Amino acid sequence: HCAVLFARAIPRIRTRVLEQGLVTCLMSCLDDFAVSLDQPQANGKIDWPIWLAPAILLLDVMAQPIVAFPEGCDDETKDTPTHHEELELVRMEHRRKASSLTEM
Repeated sequence: HCAVLFARAIPRIRTRVLEQGLVTCLMSCLDDFAVSLDQPQANGKIDWPIWLAPAILLLDVMAQPIVAFPEGCDDETKDTPTHHEELELVRMEHRRKASSLTEM
């Protein structure tokens, strides 16, 4: 689970998973497991494989849409501050709070 959740945060992982054909392999494994559920077990219990939950989670992550922002997206960024401006705003806020605390 942890590896899938961590990999979700890395943008290139989705591409690598698709390039390596892991989705097809996982789907094949899940299909084989689903077929095995139709066959009766000797003890009547279903033995759930340990890889089932992470495999389904990875398929769910791969099915989520990608939020992509085009490089030339100027319409929305005109009014938003740049990273440098944001840093300066945070610094000014810290100075104001520090000075208000020293006045107390």
